[in-house]
Amino acid sequence: MDTLWSIAYKMRFRKEQGQFKTYRDAYRWAAINIPSSKVQPLTFQKLEKEYHKAKSEGKVGIKKSPFPL
Repeated sequence: MDTLWSIAYKMRFRKEQGQFKTYRDAYRWAAINIPSSKVQPLTFQKLEKEYHKAKSEGKVGIKKSPFPL
């Protein structure tokens, strides 16, 4: 099973490919169509939160160089 941030990252990619109008639309689609645990259902809010958390931890996005150009 994928982590929440990796699902969010994949959905952001699909949005950028033109499959969805907004990132939130992509997250909503995932919340409805991707199977999740019955104990903790998948929501678009969780996907948004986990993506931004992963981005702040440097797991996704462009890595900044410690040396300016």
